[in-house]
Amino acid sequence: MNHVIHFRSSRPQHSSFCVGILILLMLFGRVCPAAEPATLPQVERVDVQPLLLLTQRVLEALDTNGAPLSKETKEALSLLKDEPDDARVTETVQRLLDPLCIASLEIAPDGTIEAVAGREVEVEENGWRTLLVKVLNRAGVQSRLRVDSPQARPIPHGPLEDVPNRWLSLNAFDGRPLDATLSGLELEYRLVQISSTRTGERPARLEFNAGVAGAKNSQTIQQWKFDQDADGWGQLNDLKLEVRDKALHLTATGNDPYFSAPVEARGGKMVLRFWGQTDSSDIGQMFWWTEQLPQPDGQRQMNFQLNAGRDQEYAIEFPVEGDLRGVRLDPLQGQGNFRIEWISLEYAAGENGTWSGTEITVRTLPSTPVTFQVADADGSPCMG
Repeated sequence: MNHVIHFRSSRPQHSSFCVGILILLMLFGRVCPAAEPATLPQVERVDVQPLLLLTQRVLEALDTNGAPLSKETKEALSLLKDEPDDARVTETVQRLLDPLCIASLEIAPDGTIEAVAGREVEVEENGWRTLLVKVLNRAGVQSRLRVDSPQARPIPHGPLEDVPNRWLSLNAFDGRPLDATLSGLELEYRLVQISSTRTGERPARLEFNAGVAGAKNSQTIQQWKFDQDADGWGQLNDLKLEVRDKALHLTATGNDPYFSAPVEARGGKMVLRFWGQTDSSDIGQMFWWTEQLPQPDGQRQMNFQLNAGRDQEYAIEFPVEGDLRGVRLDPLQGQGNFRIEWISLEYAAGENGTWSGTEITVRTLPSTPVTFQVADADGSPCMG
């Protein structure tokens, strides 16, 4: 008998042609008010050169993540390089990109954040959708933008009664060609990726934080960027470390590779995050030590699963009792390579810092059931 295989397939997330038509209609003022997304806060003027550079990186990141803008939108943005009026360029960029934003957040000069919901989100069941977040950076903050949601909290080890409410997956894309941190420009756009496991329409809360490392009430403890050197990471064992192309390139030379960095912070629940790619599918480990217990050991250890060949963010949550004095990463369990573009350490949500949130609507369409048969060229059964 032929083998019958069932699987579920997600339809394309959006039509670039439809987006292009919408943009053209907006440009000529033919979209009725009821069809327009929520009006987001505006920036009057920023310098053209950095704005267009950041916008081009966003376009490349959207292409990389399978969510390209329409040809018409790209052409309209390309024409702005010849526009001498900074205010007109600023207005046009916002008019073209704001309709694609799930939310905007405004960072006031005092560091407080106010978030505003943007467009509704339509996503396929278990499929990923890439959208934009508009950032009005009145404070010139240059730190990582964190995005969280109560609906995207992990299910393992979560309260049983809260499991039905954890149906969302959320990821802030900080990989190349984007920089890991905000630029400090008053206007820029970032990428956020969303997936849903439950069909239907339901509300979700998006929460944002963009604290400055070391500032009062900041969520961020320390950030490491590898523009020139290893930025304090060292004490190598069975590991060759090289800094190039603004990243750490790690090669295991033995069976117990690790490296570490000193950190000073009060205790609490923390998250160590880093972005990179490895050729290993093994288990990585993280250790930490405190002023009271100055040597890492198995009682202060967390494991994390490696995914070979995939650029991604790794997030390791761990509790610190006492005053933190250092962290150690064992990124590989033997031979292998790892490229790490940035590392950050921050307090877990609710521990410290100021978060601002807004309610959005997520409409999840059911994926399409597909059935097919696998047969050999002569029609006889075969394996697939």
